[in-house]
Amino acid sequence: MISIIGAGNVGATAALQIISHDLDDVTLIDIVEGKAEGEAMDFSQMACEMGIDREIIGTEDFSKLEGSDIVVVPAGMGRKPGETRMDLLHKNMGIVKSVGENIKKYSPDAIVIMVTNPLDAMTYVMNKILGAERERVFGMSGALDNLRFKNVLSDKLGVSRKSLTTLVIGEHGEGMLPLIRYSTVNGIPLDKFASKEILDECYADTIGAAAKIIGLKGATFYAPSMGIYSMVEAVKLNKRILMPASTFLKGEYNQEGICIGVPTILGKNGIEKIVEFDLNENELEQFNKGVQNLKNAVKETKL
Repeated sequence: MISIIGAGNVGATAALQIISHDLDDVTLIDIVEGKAEGEAMDFSQMACEMGIDREIIGTEDFSKLEGSDIVVVPAGMGRKPGETRMDLLHKNMGIVKSVGENIKKYSPDAIVIMVTNPLDAMTYVMNKILGAERERVFGMSGALDNLRFKNVLSDKLGVSRKSLTTLVIGEHGEGMLPLIRYSTVNGIPLDKFASKEILDECYADTIGAAAKIIGLKGATFYAPSMGIYSMVEAVKLNKRILMPASTFLKGEYNQEGICIGVPTILGKNGIEKIVEFDLNENELEQFNKGVQNLKNAVKETKL
């Protein structure tokens, strides 16, 4: 069973992806009376047309987490136009602490995928609350940022999205690091397709993509739902896919005591491996910008 805590736009669209792909039973939990139950009824009726017989439950009762293999946590306040992800730190920290206590009580062995912003800081909070192995508590950072990077590159370079392989690490925020050097068009380096000026535009547009969408429509949830689904699928089906995830570091990339996006192999046990590689001077400068933001956030959490 896959449980999703928070049945707002992100949680509901993530549930839609999981149900539509017939991946597993789904339990939606939300503290707003009737919200999760109504979503579950709607999804169940949709599933009839698709011939999908999964159990789909909506509830306010956290005890229904029992038996979850994977718990996805998008619960919390979303960004408003003009806000950064880090502006949500104190608003969402209390929510994540409460959610974490319920996971610890009812489903302590589940793999937990964090989505709540600020993503890396909230992944850190959940790690501290659960006290679980770091391999089982991680955040959806680059899984989403990769999609945004691919979209920008496809538009700028005039190539199919399917032909692009991208890698975005670092903070899920203004300190993210789209790795031009490690991204390709069917294995061909990006600099063979565009000038440095164009690739610099792609870099900046990727970092600013979420803020632009929020400014235009007030929220972003379709792409996040696909980021969630890709991580859930990798774990549930033991795909062992290389994918960035916000991970508690213990010396990797010369950092420890923070959660930040790094390349990982995702499989049935969660993070099967953290992949380390060298960053050049410019890449390291951007990565460390995110590191400093997150060190400041860790101090704010007082955990």
